[in-house]
This record gives sequence, structure tokens and C-alpha cells, in this order.
Amino acid sequence: MINIKRMLDTFLALVRIDSEWGEEAALARDVADRLAALDVSADIDGAGNVIATLAAAPPSQAPPVLFCAHLDTVKPGKGVVPQVTDGVVTSASDTILGADNNAAIAALLELAHSLHEDGTSHGPVELLFTTGEEIFCTGASALDFSRLESRLGYAFDSPAPIGHVVASGPGHVQTTAEFVGRAAHTGIEPEVGLSAIRAAADAITRMRLGPLGERTSANVGTIAGGTGRNVVPERCTLEGEARSCSAADLAAAVADMRAACENAAAEHGVTCTFTHTQTLQPYAHEADAPVVALARAAARRAGLPDEVTWTLVGSDVNVLNANGIPAVNLGAALTHSHTTRESQRVRDLADIAAHAEAIALEAGNR
Repeated sequence: MINIKRMLDTFLALVRIDSEWGEEAALARDVADRLAALDVSADIDGAGNVIATLAAAPPSQAPPVLFCAHLDTVKPGKGVVPQVTDGVVTSASDTILGADNNAAIAALLELAHSLHEDGTSHGPVELLFTTGEEIFCTGASALDFSRLESRLGYAFDSPAPIGHVVASGPGHVQTTAEFVGRAAHTGIEPEVGLSAIRAAADAITRMRLGPLGERTSANVGTIAGGTGRNVVPERCTLEGEARSCSAADLAAAVADMRAACENAAAEHGVTCTFTHTQTLQPYAHEADAPVVALARAAARRAGLPDEVTWTLVGSDVNVLNANGIPAVNLGAALTHSHTTRESQRVRDLADIAAHAEAIALEAGNR
């Protein structure tokens, strides 16, 4: 049975451990130690990921189900001092709270506690706690997937209501456009100059940016160039991105950005080097797919509302799917993530754990 007080105590302890991306080692060790106290062996791999398996009870040949949570937080996440007011946890200082994703970590540790204590019949469960999720899932991407046997995977890393299943997630592409013109003194020979900034600005006006249909978006996030206000700027760089739940729509958005940059450069007499890097592959599961159906049945079992939805936010789930494990993100009711206004309801902590436990029990019956 889920113990709300114990889970809250665990959560409050976890958020106090500094774990900004790149500095997750202390939290990884703490998680491994907590699992060891439950007689669950946990291994920390070369990327800092924690991998553990909860044996089936009674022993079973059923394939395990995977639960994934990430160890890292965004900045400012050092020296978190949590406070609980009227059933809501917030940061008492000018830091994030770190509920993203310590709420899920606490829930999975409580799942391990509950299964260990209750002796309820369940199938095997694999637990994966990753590093670097906030920096394009570097920990999950470095994982040796031959170490996992699960054929279904779940992460609680979505602002959606608990019980909701995020069955579709975006591919993500980073773009860079470097414009090179010709510098000139604006007071002596401005006519000689070829402005890279002017070409870049023209390129931006030609792009389709913002929401591009329901499940695609594109953005230019930074622009940098020039050396002084009295110099026609020789160089300018645009950094942007595109994301979409559709591989075809993602490719089309990137192609549109490239064409806008190259055409503007040609008309302004400057050169443009456009490069792009795909950081995440999109995924999509039908409403009747086994990974979705199991999560929805478990939500109903736990008395939670179940609904299928989608997101344009990437997560470790993208990497799981790309490596052959059908996986979905699940609602965790995350509030104001990545800001100092972040909060976590105690009741929601318990519901996350209840959904996870229901999935484990449902999986053991199939």
C-alpha cells in the first residue's frame, strides 16, 4: 500500500540533494542506497544512470515492465529548501523545487517499498533513473539497452493530469544558420558593405515560425552578429529549432527554414551555411496499442481519469522508443516546471505512485 507520509519524506529528502544536470552523482548514489535497503540491487553505469530490477512475486517468466525517471534538474537547483503549506510543496528560496523529476523518483521508490511490503502478486519491474534528460536525454542516449528486457516503458514526466497517457511526442531538430557578408565603415564606404544581419533578418521574415499546424512548431531563439554600430556587419548567426510529432512535418519545417535562409542570403549577396542536428526522434502510439492500453487500464484500476493526449516536449521516452521499447509519458501534474514558481501537491505524489503500482500489478496479470 502506498504510504503518503513516507513518500513525502522521501520527496523532501530528494529535492535537497543538488542534482543540476551534469551533477547528478550524489542523487544517483542516494537512489541506489535506498533501493539496496529494500534488497534491490542497483547498478550505476558509466553515464551515471541507475538501473535496477524488482523481481516478480511469485517468480514469473513474464517480461518486465520499465519505469523511467530522470535524476537531473534545471538551474537554479542548488540549495533547495522545500516547504509544505496546505498540502503543497514549494521552494522556500529563489530556486526551483525539483519536482521535475524528483516527484517521479519518489513515486518509483515508493512503488518499490509498497511491492516489497505487501507481497502482492506482480510481474518483474525494471527501474531506470537517467542523467542529462534536461540536455537532450544524454544519459538515456548513452545507455546500453541490451541490459533491459522490458517491452513496455513508462515515464512520469508530463504536466498532464495524473492518469493521462501521452501517446505521441515530438522529434526535435536544432538549426544553425551562419551568414557571412562584407564589413565596411558606415561613414566612409557603406555602399561597399554587405550586411549579414540584414540578410539574416530578411530570412527570419520569410520563415514560418510558431505553431505550424496542431503538432509542429518552429522557432528562431537567438541572433548574434556585428562588431560595432559603425561597421556594416560581416557575420551573423541564427540559432533555432523545429519540433513535430510527425517525421514528415518535421523535415518540412527544417527545409522551410533552410530555404528561407539560403534564398535571403542569395538576394543580399552574402553566403549562408545552414546546418541542422536531430536530437530526438518522434514517436506515436495508437490508442489501442498495448503500452497505451495497459496504462489506461491501470489508471482506471487506481481510480484515476484516463485520457490519451500528445505533447511537443521531448523526454527520455523518445529515446526508449527509438531503441525498441514502446514507451509513453504519463501525467504527473507538474506545475510551473523549470521556474522558481514550481510546486507539487502531496496528493499528486501519492497518485503518481498509485498509477505506477497499478501498472505493475496489471502487467503481472497479462
